[in-house]
Amino acid sequence: MDKGFVEERLVPGNREAPPSRFWRIILISIGVGIVLLFLAALLIPTLDGPNSHRAAREAVAVGSLYRITALQNEYAAAHPAMGFACQLPSLKPSSYAKGDKQLDDLLSGDHAGYKISLTGCAPELGGVVTQYRVTAVPLEPGKSGVRAFCADQTGVPWYDANGSADKCLAVRRKID
Repeated sequence: MDKGFVEERLVPGNREAPPSRFWRIILISIGVGIVLLFLAALLIPTLDGPNSHRAAREAVAVGSLYRITALQNEYAAAHPAMGFACQLPSLKPSSYAKGDKQLDDLLSGDHAGYKISLTGCAPELGGVVTQYRVTAVPLEPGKSGVRAFCADQTGVPWYDANGSADKCLAVRRKID
């Protein structure tokens, strides 16, 4: 080995890295970047798969319970001698705008893949309805939703993981 060549590389003032090492680092970085982009392209579409639509419909069902509770409270305040309504269509507010598709769907009982129902509603001795239960059950279990949701006149929503309205009302598992 040539002594002059070794001494030239070990000189303290010579800080140049060999060109091959620099390009090797650049090529490795580009390769890692390409692999990461490829993995992202494969994984990101699955993050927004069919379950995201189901979760969105379940969220709408819970929102429907809140909306019905609010409509029930408005109805009871406007009809103190009657109390709560026992039929969904009766909940149309006085400020109802004709053609409000979301409200029409909600009060028809079929809303966002869920069947909405009022139950446990009967007048007491004085003729005033003081209690009701509202349930939201998937129209197509496993597809439009998995869980059933329910509430009563308190407005607290509960759920059943297996889609049963009866179990939802019996167990009253709070939504986290």
